[in-house]
Amino acid sequence: MHRIFAVVLQLGTIHQIGLQSCSDFSGDYIRQREALRLVSRTWNSFVISTPSFWAVVDVLARNQDILTQRIERAQHAELCLTQTKGSVTNGWYEQLPKTLSPHIQRTRSLRLNNSSIVNALMKIPLPALQTLDLDQGSTEWDWAAVTDMHFPLLRTLRLAHLSLPPSSTPFSSVKVLHMSGIRQSSDELLAFLAQMPCLEELRAKECGRWSLSETQPPVTQLNSLLRLDVAHRASALINFIRRLSLPAAKRVTIRLGASHHSIVAIRRCLDIFQVSTWDVDPMTLKISERDIVCVGPDSQQLEIMQVNAYDFGKAIEELLAHLGRKRICVDMNFWPEAKNHRLLMGALDRENVNSLRLYKAKGDSTRALLDYLATPIQNKGNEDSTGENNCQWKLRGLHELSFVESDVDVAHLVQMVKIRTTNHQASSIPIRSITLERCEIKSEYQFLPSFEALGVEFTRL
Repeated sequence: MHRIFAVVLQLGTIHQIGLQSCSDFSGDYIRQREALRLVSRTWNSFVISTPSFWAVVDVLARNQDILTQRIERAQHAELCLTQTKGSVTNGWYEQLPKTLSPHIQRTRSLRLNNSSIVNALMKIPLPALQTLDLDQGSTEWDWAAVTDMHFPLLRTLRLAHLSLPPSSTPFSSVKVLHMSGIRQSSDELLAFLAQMPCLEELRAKECGRWSLSETQPPVTQLNSLLRLDVAHRASALINFIRRLSLPAAKRVTIRLGASHHSIVAIRRCLDIFQVSTWDVDPMTLKISERDIVCVGPDSQQLEIMQVNAYDFGKAIEELLAHLGRKRICVDMNFWPEAKNHRLLMGALDRENVNSLRLYKAKGDSTRALLDYLATPIQNKGNEDSTGENNCQWKLRGLHELSFVESDVDVAHLVQMVKIRTTNHQASSIPIRSITLERCEIKSEYQFLPSFEALGVEFTRL
């Protein structure tokens, strides 16, 4: 029963930052906990007697006795102090240090959006604090008390819709930083980041006044950063990204807003993160409806997200141009609409795109792909010795084709391979391997001799 309730209340995430504001988080948690109590007397008794269900403590209380009761119900559980939406009575928060002082060693998280409450809590040391989640809410933020504190165990910090503190010294031990709606300029933001030597993950959304500058700005080096996830208008991203040096980065995600600067931003990303130097063969390119992921050596990844449909083919072309002649394995999680698939597949039509995997494709999508692969590109005016027009196949470098959890018409598949094989030109590579993994097909065994006669290795998994 405890395990079921723990899943409902998401106990495993109460000390982690997320997308919700602190008041939304605490309000949702408390509503779910109270809903469980209302089911029956047995459930009410069980919830009240289980300390871990009271680890989230709403510090907004009518008086000190109510707050003390909430904390006592948590017994020895690690505390997450938060607040629901509501007004704060003048002077009430001055009692917080006295009430919470006996419990500072088990206070692991603060999720607050009221500057007065935060400054009151800063009057007591918080040596065990690991997560700090601050949202401006409806009050102007005063950093005076926070900047004088020291949080030796603080690992996760979230700042939303407020101005940065004058110094990041209290946060020097932070490893994970999430920011959104930060008001400072990119200069101030980068100066703040430069004082965080342990930072391993940075997520920033619509942060700072990132202006587009043609001059070469100074570069901020974040030596420990492994994960970068930034979202902004493409024109602003260009300036911010080129001011970072990330020698240890393993995963970089760029989320583009709708802008005619998208391709310029992508080009800068590819240059800055030196995709052309990635030494891995074959290189894997994962493509979904608006996202492109390039998987490099040692699990290194560059993710370009939310690309406009109009720019999608151009973005693929830019990426492949940076990869040079490395062998490419393409994983596709969708099949584009008719008006867009020519642009996308045209961008992939390179000799070094040797492998194509299609995931969870419906029958219409697989038929469209097979028809596409079975259609040659006619080169008028280039006739061979017999007087017939020479032709090249689309995706002319393709020699491995795979379908995963897809609807596949094997007869159609055989026909496509037969057309490409019997009309094979020297400029194209014949398909040599076909794999169907967890696919919905019928009587594939009757087609095995056909694949063998065409020199194709057919595998069913």
